[in-house]
Amino acid sequence: MHVILMLCWIKSMKIMTMIWNICMDIIMKVRSAITSMVQEQRKTITMADHIAFAQQREKQGIRLAAPLHYDVQHLYPREYELGLQALETVRLRTGSSLPRSEAVSIALHIVNAELEGSDLSSTLTAVEVLDEVTTSVEQELGIVLNRESYNYARFAMHIQFLVRRLSAGAAMEQGSGKMLDELSREYPAVYHCACTVAQNIEQRHGWHCSRDEVLYLMLHIYRVQSRENG
Repeated sequence: MHVILMLCWIKSMKIMTMIWNICMDIIMKVRSAITSMVQEQRKTITMADHIAFAQQREKQGIRLAAPLHYDVQHLYPREYELGLQALETVRLRTGSSLPRSEAVSIALHIVNAELEGSDLSSTLTAVEVLDEVTTSVEQELGIVLNRESYNYARFAMHIQFLVRRLSAGAAMEQGSGKMLDELSREYPAVYHCACTVAQNIEQRHGWHCSRDEVLYLMLHIYRVQSRENG
């Protein structure tokens, strides 16, 4: 019995070592954005734990939904690609095939490693806001956005910039009220959509959008709508 347990332990340690090395390879690819060795080790441990638990879930037939898959893919395309590469490396080195949805989780860990002082919660919030904004735009304007398109990728990037400003308490205040008034009369549906998005952001996340931020939303909502329809 002791021999069997020892063999199981050795096998487990070999797998964990391979996972650790895989995670170190990933972290090294984004090392220039990581500010310290301690941070590097901490992120590696966190990612290794996630992959190990993902393997356990896969063996048990448990698969987690990834409702934010498209949003992560477009907000963080480079990190998502690294997540896919990590899945392939895990398959080649351990023989364990993980679902593509796990690339989303790995991508979020990579984003956290790149952004000093960030955590998984703040990263997920940015992704959730994009999903909420996208849903609001589709409902308010009666359109369906193609989340695979370059047009949507640009839109996602601008929403990410908005979230960063709002979460940092650095909303734009440039006195663009006159322009907003003019555009609201010319494009009332887009203006109403932007106001709805701003209200939802404040209600759900406690971030107030200034008139300049409403104008920012309006311009990018108009752009993504017109190019989608075009």
